[in-house]
Amino acid sequence: MFIFLNLMRIKIFLIIFICFFSETTCKPPYIPNGFYSPQRIKHRADDEITYGCKEGFYPATQETVVKCTSTGWIPAPRCGLKPCDFPQIKNGRLHNEERYRPYFPVPVGKRFHYLCNSGFVTASRRYWGFIHCTARGWRPAVPCVRQCVFHKVENGESPYRQIPYSQGESAKVKCYPGYSLPNGQDTVTCTENGWSPQLKCIRVSSTGKCGPPPPIDNGDITSFPLPIYAPSSSVEYQCKYLYQLQGNKKITCRNGEWSEPPKCLHPCVISEEIMERHNITLRWIENQKLYIKSGDYAEFQCKSGYRQTNTRPPLRTLCIDGHIDFPSCSIYMINSKDE
Repeated sequence: MFIFLNLMRIKIFLIIFICFFSETTCKPPYIPNGFYSPQRIKHRADDEITYGCKEGFYPATQETVVKCTSTGWIPAPRCGLKPCDFPQIKNGRLHNEERYRPYFPVPVGKRFHYLCNSGFVTASRRYWGFIHCTARGWRPAVPCVRQCVFHKVENGESPYRQIPYSQGESAKVKCYPGYSLPNGQDTVTCTENGWSPQLKCIRVSSTGKCGPPPPIDNGDITSFPLPIYAPSSSVEYQCKYLYQLQGNKKITCRNGEWSEPPKCLHPCVISEEIMERHNITLRWIENQKLYIKSGDYAEFQCKSGYRQTNTRPPLRTLCIDGHIDFPSCSIYMINSKDE
């Protein structure tokens, strides 16, 4: 009996010691295909971390802020395969898109029938095809490509019949004597906007010299302009700060004509006023006013107490020549049953 009482005292002592003197800690979380911050060797109770996922994956929890508790990280941070949002098919559309739109986002493995606009075809040169949701997003990445028809060549030899070419393909052009393509080439290429250069041969300049380079919006040449440029002369363009150059920065004088100059794409402005209207904040940057270049992404998050009601536009969105589709969040109403 004495031994039994001693054992009970020891057991009670150990329980009290564990409850009052042990410290709750969490090991660094293992998140396949993910990352988190701040990173520490050991996290204590109530410590919080914010986690994210690599491209192609998304957080499996509603909140990306998780807390260290006596039972581990709550909620458990996990990254799953990113579902596909409603596809934005340039120069095409989903078949019966309004019927299927409510079912998005969809899991990897789904496919949908799509159609191309007039003048565009699929990679197999058909007017319809299938687009597949994969771990890397929608495939094919460019569902619809331009189809150019090689027919009448102004001031040049035309083919006997119309020949179709797909975007990226080139055709050889034979101009009449004394004529040439605007850039001195003997081929034209099918682009998204049609033939480049156009199927038009122009009279070759007797001197071959060029005047001043053509001006571009929000940019200029890097050298002092001259009134006359010798054949084969080149100049380079640069854009204003934050403007993104699109095209070849160098143009060349050939046959009295300059090759096509580049463009300067506008940056996007993200301000506190705009984000306030949409109930969002920047996810990773503290600045409340930001300029991003065309072609760069901005990532947002809903303000505390708000939730995104639609998946379009997504919280990670692209700046395109000064335009950005801002996502919107609505106030999150908690039911009395959930309180």
